[in-house]
Amino acid sequence: MYSIISFLSVFGLVLSGCGRFRYVKYNASLGQVTDTAVIRKPSGEKTLGMLPKYDEFLEGYLRGGLLNEDGKTIGGVTVKVQDVSGNDLANFTPGITDQEGVYKIRFSVPVRWGIVDFKGNVSCEQGWRIISPNTEFRLYFSERMGVLTYSINTLWLPVKNVENEVKKRSLPPVKKPAAGSLAPADNKGNKDDLFGDFDFGQ
Repeated sequence: MYSIISFLSVFGLVLSGCGRFRYVKYNASLGQVTDTAVIRKPSGEKTLGMLPKYDEFLEGYLRGGLLNEDGKTIGGVTVKVQDVSGNDLANFTPGITDQEGVYKIRFSVPVRWGIVDFKGNVSCEQGWRIISPNTEFRLYFSERMGVLTYSINTLWLPVKNVENEVKKRSLPPVKKPAAGSLAPADNKGNKDDLFGDFDFGQ
């Protein structure tokens, strides 16, 4: 009887070890994170000074959209991810909005101690600025549970074209004449005579 109990205990431990999820089982991002996978690949570091070190990475796409001030979708705008300090990140590849205003940003983030917990901000390039105050997001993944969550207040972000504002600021100011000042008179003393400088033999 004791041997049977021991066998069942060991068998249960084996099954619990086999039940460890190494992929996304439950994606609770509501379509904002797609094509996810957990990949084991070189981390860029070395073990024993020679062999490459392998780590697990969560990979996929962040998906969202842009709307202009009139509520219309915008194509051809580059969207990128920055950390909370405003620095660009190499493990997030910028995406460009398509004709429907949708962008997809490729990401590959390391899984540390079975967890991904990343906070960042979405921003635009090419003369556009996101006017929504809610650009921050949190990407969370538990390898043990196989659960992925992505929190951001809205799928569609409103943006404003600031390229024209930059051009206006770069133009030199126009000097206006002071109030009450008169245009300079010509040599003949008549400021309205277009032929004042010519002598017609008079």
